[in-house]
Amino acid sequence: MCQKRLAVAEPKLIEALKALKTLKPADFTELKQYKKPPEKIRVAMSGVCIMLDKKPKKGTDDYWAAACKELNKPAKFLIRLEKYNKNSIPEKVIQKMTKFLDKYKADFVPEVMKKASSACEGVTKWCLAIYEYHFVYKEITPLRANLAKAEQTY
Repeated sequence: MCQKRLAVAEPKLIEALKALKTLKPADFTELKQYKKPPEKIRVAMSGVCIMLDKKPKKGTDDYWAAACKELNKPAKFLIRLEKYNKNSIPEKVIQKMTKFLDKYKADFVPEVMKKASSACEGVTKWCLAIYEYHFVYKEITPLRANLAKAEQTY
C-alpha cells in the first residue's frame, strides 16, 4: 500500500523539482517588476507564500508584498523551494493551502498558470506536488513504523 501511494506522489514531486530546475532567477525578476500583477501571477505567488508560511498584508489575503520580498533574491528563493522540508509541513500551512486551493481550484493549475509565465507554472507544480506529498507522507509514516516494528519482532 505504501509503495502504491508513493508511486503516485513521488513522480509528481520529482516533476515539480525538475520544473524548478528549469527556472532561472531572471524569470522571477520579471515578476517582481509588477506593481499590480495580473491575477494569475498574484494567485501563483500567493500559493507559494502560503506554503512558505508567509503572512499576507494585514487584514487581507493579499500576499503580493510577501512575494516581492521573496523575489528580492530570486536565486535564494529557488534554492529555498528546492530544499523545502516537505516531511514536516505545519498543519496550519496545510489548512491555509486547502482553503486556498478550494477558492482557486480552476486557476491554480500548471497549464493555466503557464499562460501567465513559466515561473508561475513551475511554482504551481511545486506547490501542488508538495501539498499532495504531505498527505501521502502523513499516511505512510505510521505504516512504515508498523512494518519496522513487525520486522523487529520476527
